[in-house]
Amino acid sequence: VEARLVAFLFSVSFEMGKGEAVVMEGLHSENALALLDHVMLIRGSRWQEIFMGNIERVYGRSTLVNLLRPGGCLHSRIWTEEWSGGLPELATSIEGDVSKAERELRDVSHEEDGKARDMRLCPNCAQPFLVDQWNCGSFVCGRSHTHVTPVNGLNGCGHQFTGENSPLYRIDENRLEPLRQKVREERLRLQIHGQMSRMW
Repeated sequence: VEARLVAFLFSVSFEMGKGEAVVMEGLHSENALALLDHVMLIRGSRWQEIFMGNIERVYGRSTLVNLLRPGGCLHSRIWTEEWSGGLPELATSIEGDVSKAERELRDVSHEEDGKARDMRLCPNCAQPFLVDQWNCGSFVCGRSHTHVTPVNGLNGCGHQFTGENSPLYRIDENRLEPLRQKVREERLRLQIHGQMSRMW
């Protein structure tokens, strides 16, 4: 039985690598694919390594990679999930996504920290404003000075108040949390890829 399985696997892997997988078509394709999937999912066996190794040995790694990519005939098989998910070529892309997400979070966190340090809120409408200097300590919401019209048409409610009555700007968690979640997701993708890459 094992010899027949080896012959079957070598035949199918050879056909797939050549791009002429009869097993994927024809009258008995469903039975052949069911048998292939069943054999590949046998615990403790090395059938997957033998199958993939034969394609790589005969046709090269690039052919094997193409078969495992989206659109390739091996991509959607249940037993190739780790092979496809752990493709070495994906590492650079995923690492880049992690770096991008971390950079965006870092930039926005720095911006929010600066606002919390340098800005206050109008006690009437909660519009944030930058405090360059206190002077008399009196402010008008939407104006750069108490008796000057708003700069560049900046909006504000016009409420007059003293600095002591204006609360400090609070870091906007609604901006930060989605970015933190994105970082967690991208790091998890990288971790999963690392686990799946053991197949290679």
